[in-house]
Amino acid sequence: MLLMIAGAGSIFLVNIVLKATLSDFQYGEYSIFITFLQVCISFGFLGLEQVFLRLSEVRDDRLLTDKKLLKITFVVGLLFSLLLSALFSKIFLKIQVATTLLMLLTFSTSLMMFLYNVVRLKKQFVVAQLFNNMWKYIVLVITGILLIGGNVNAKTLIEIFTYVSIGSATFFSIYVIKNIPFKFTNSFELSAIYKYSFHFVISMLSITFIGFFDRFYIKAFFGSPDLWRLFLFSYYFLFPICTITRVCWF
Repeated sequence: MLLMIAGAGSIFLVNIVLKATLSDFQYGEYSIFITFLQVCISFGFLGLEQVFLRLSEVRDDRLLTDKKLLKITFVVGLLFSLLLSALFSKIFLKIQVATTLLMLLTFSTSLMMFLYNVVRLKKQFVVAQLFNNMWKYIVLVITGILLIGGNVNAKTLIEIFTYVSIGSATFFSIYVIKNIPFKFTNSFELSAIYKYSFHFVISMLSITFIGFFDRFYIKAFFGSPDLWRLFLFSYYFLFPICTITRVCWF
């Protein structure tokens, strides 16, 4: 719970500092980047990490999961990362960031949510919350360093964040591989996996659309200077309420 509160406080503080430091255009670019990051978190693997969570179990201290499901999850995640990062780079992000970096960031962010579900299955809830909130801590630290150096701008923040996030996902992947033994099975038919996946894709797509469509619409048709107002409103007023709700639920 403390990690969740710390993460929420970190991103809330960052938004206040960056709004006072960046221009309207740069803050708008930062806003759409964070929105894109949240889409990756909620929908990067098309909801297949939720299928993994429900079709896997821990038995004899090993995590039992279907090998076909794992392959489908990572193949779909990689292909969707390519598509999502290309669309975001071409249509929404006006700051020049290498598409390859964005693709790796998209996959890394989605992978972190997959790893989050892995450690949840093992009931390592503290580690799970660390995985879930790591991106917020990274943004806070980078913002602090740039602020001390007197060079706060959206492009530098996004690029450094991308490199650090990719490195973090790699580190935590190694942690999971070394500390959580897997046992692969063929317990489910492909038809059953596809059926589960279809329902979760529709569910996660609906949630993501409702939560973030308005920001992308405003960015595409009105630009960054108008987006930051909506983004700031959501974090100043809606975000604290959502955070309190999540903490109470947790």
